[in-house]
Amino acid sequence: MIADLPPDDATIEAWLSDASRAERAGQLRGALQRVGRAMQAVAARGRRYQYLYEWRARLECALGEHAQAEATLVEARRLASDAGSRHGAFRMDLARVEVVVAALRPHDAEHLMSELCGDGAPLGAVTTERCDAVLAWLRDLRFSEQPAPNLALARVETALTLVGLWAARGKYRSALRLIDAIRPDLPRAEIAIRLDQVQLLEIELQLEAGQLAAARAGLVGPAGMALPPEVVDRTRLALVRARLALTSGQLADAIEALPMLAGAPVDDLELFAAATCARIAILIELNRWRDAELVANQGIEQLGAEPAVRPASELLERARAAALARGRSVLAVWELALAPDAAQARVPPAPAIATAPAIATTTGVSARLTATWAHHLNHVILALEGSDLATARAQQAALEAATEGIESSYVELRVRLSAAMVSYVRAPQPETLASLIAIAGELHALGARGTEAQALRYAAWTAAKLNQLDAYVALARSAALIIEAIASELPAESRAQYLLNKWNGRDEFVAGRMRELVGPGGEPAVTPSKRRVCEAFQEIEKLTHWPVDDAFDDHGARALRNESSDAHARWIRDLLEASAGARPRGLTLRTPLSLWRIPARTLILHYHVLPDRTFMFRMTRGHIDVRVLKVGRLQLPHDTQAIAADHAELAALAEHLGVRRALADFPGIRRLVIVPHDVIANVPFAALRVDDEPLCASLAISQLDRLDRLRRRRWLRGAYRGVAMGLTDYGSLQRDLPAAEREAQRVSTRLRGPALTGPDATCDGLLAALRDARHVHVAAHGDLVRDDPARSGVVLRDRDGYRTVTLRELRRNPIARGSLVTLATCRSADSPVLPGGARLCIPAALLDAGARGVIAALWPIYDDPSLQVMDVLYDRLRTARPSVALARTQAQLRDRPAAHWAGLVFYGND
Repeated sequence: MIADLPPDDATIEAWLSDASRAERAGQLRGALQRVGRAMQAVAARGRRYQYLYEWRARLECALGEHAQAEATLVEARRLASDAGSRHGAFRMDLARVEVVVAALRPHDAEHLMSELCGDGAPLGAVTTERCDAVLAWLRDLRFSEQPAPNLALARVETALTLVGLWAARGKYRSALRLIDAIRPDLPRAEIAIRLDQVQLLEIELQLEAGQLAAARAGLVGPAGMALPPEVVDRTRLALVRARLALTSGQLADAIEALPMLAGAPVDDLELFAAATCARIAILIELNRWRDAELVANQGIEQLGAEPAVRPASELLERARAAALARGRSVLAVWELALAPDAAQARVPPAPAIATAPAIATTTGVSARLTATWAHHLNHVILALEGSDLATARAQQAALEAATEGIESSYVELRVRLSAAMVSYVRAPQPETLASLIAIAGELHALGARGTEAQALRYAAWTAAKLNQLDAYVALARSAALIIEAIASELPAESRAQYLLNKWNGRDEFVAGRMRELVGPGGEPAVTPSKRRVCEAFQEIEKLTHWPVDDAFDDHGARALRNESSDAHARWIRDLLEASAGARPRGLTLRTPLSLWRIPARTLILHYHVLPDRTFMFRMTRGHIDVRVLKVGRLQLPHDTQAIAADHAELAALAEHLGVRRALADFPGIRRLVIVPHDVIANVPFAALRVDDEPLCASLAISQLDRLDRLRRRRWLRGAYRGVAMGLTDYGSLQRDLPAAEREAQRVSTRLRGPALTGPDATCDGLLAALRDARHVHVAAHGDLVRDDPARSGVVLRDRDGYRTVTLRELRRNPIARGSLVTLATCRSADSPVLPGGARLCIPAALLDAGARGVIAALWPIYDDPSLQVMDVLYDRLRTARPSVALARTQAQLRDRPAAHWAGLVFYGND
């Protein structure tokens, strides 16, 4: 029997070539397998090569196998010592330092580094205070062995290893000094050190140190030429570009980096996690939080469930939570600490990509992801969002201790901003305002526009709470100027979403104001007076709604054309002064006396949703109080249609939203008015179950997008003349609606008016009917555009085929006085969930245009069931107000599938 022959040299070379290609492609596990196979084949011939051990250790480290990598390097050092190569042993000690740094053992790394030596004395302590001595030691580094080693390469490798160690310690300016010192040696070290990687490392260290202008210049180059993408690691380059863009507010650059970030190799765990978090952060900044959540979900799925990937998966889980919470208002997603504690196991640093084995030189990413300052800063934000001032102050103290000695202007300013935030929540003082203004000025000097806008926003709120109206307007104008500058650089399709996001971020103000009212635990030690509650309500309403209310009206359109900040300032002043002096048209809680304008036997539930909890104001005639609900947008369902038929879920939702308790506390209520916010806007209140019955069985339910729409006006009962419109045939545009025209014909007989169907169901016909008729019914396709809600609307015929009558058009088209509009169109009441809870939905637009009431659907309309529902509804409308008629209709149909009736809501004032 012939024994298997060992692989020949050509086969081994082919394996190593395959390993090199796999490493360049980010397929590190495959590369490791091929290197291991080659090592076994070489060992079978009685030979062992140091460079193969070094290569294997680098791959093991990148895959998180730090202990194995260290053992491999110890064996490689033994080979070098046995061969009498002090230089070879020296290089293996350097590689071992990098592995130990990656394993989060900085003290061990410093000890190993201090024992390095050539022909002379050991390096000694590697503290930044000894930087001059370290540089002198590097200049004197010698090895007398033959053949003579490349001393320039030895000095560069040593310096870059120390750069990684210092960067992990936050000594960014000292690390930059080391790079500058070895610059003359770089050309002679180019045989094994990629200069583009060193250049990229230097740029990242400049970013860490807060030298944003220098980092930007390094990326572009003195002659306006970027780093060559065919040479540099393009994914890592995209990551650095994205981080610089997020820090400096250059979001147009960040958008350009998205495709390259999406190509990060999953085997390179650290690079993959960092790139995915950067994608999530960019999407959140653009208000594309649903896309951000999808990216997080895909990243977690790609990582799998292996123990080695757990830290990366946990990082993406936190990024996904940030996406669901619409991101942190001050702490960016990409600054999340990779591990809960810096001493825990973590994702390893990725090696430098090279065709020949070389010491890894990219340490900036790992330094960022393991920064303990980011860990503590994130917990300060979480504590402030949870109104836990004691924890916030403790975390702030830990943050200041963790950042002591960090060589970064940017980090220093972030720590000071965090302290000012804590001061703001505790009790804003004039010195708090002065500190925030000073911080904003220094951030402006750095070029950190995004964080500067945050500091100015807190300064504006502080001025408002100190009753300094002029300062408030001026600071708000300054913040608006930054937002406008960033928005003006964005593509048109991203600009509106970005502006909407920045105009809505008011969670921190609400949390701080409510904490003063109800205390950190959610229950006030002393029941606040009605006057205090009314004042808090008014302040929150006033300072959380500029300039959102008109974001898609004339002012919003002008803002998209980059109108100046002076116009913003005038508008803000007008809003504030108008709210102080204008005669109210509807219900406004200026004093407790206003509560007596609430109709009898009416209960108002006014919600404000935060990421982790919800504030609910409860109002009845002569009474107001506030409750803190222990659910926030992270816990509340986003797809309520999925639970429409689940009685247990609906009962639990009634409990969590405080509805069951409110009805028990205020017996005798006959009318429930909901002023929803955020995800609550899409809750089917008619189907919520209390005492095993849906609310529609006992209450008339109305919704309002804002409280001042509630007015004491009489609704004329009975059906009156109107127009019904229906469209069945949509050609190839969308599926047909066979029952839509039949529905319009049957409704028209009850309205004693015309039925516009087929070719007559036009966009112009709808706008004309809204201007002239007292009741308009539409059965057609609806179009919901979540990324730009103002383009949502009703799809009807037009001269050129079909067109959407948009929310913008509906809002600006006058509507007949006292009219009722019924929209039997898909998702016509759906409100895209936006930061701050801006109510940009079709019913609100119609109310703005003059309608008294709107009946619309949260979910898709089912064709034939809609016909049956409308038959019952219009019979009820003959004798009852719309809210009552709709509730009785839903109660009558409650034994049918909930999806057919539970999603109908009445918006308005009857």
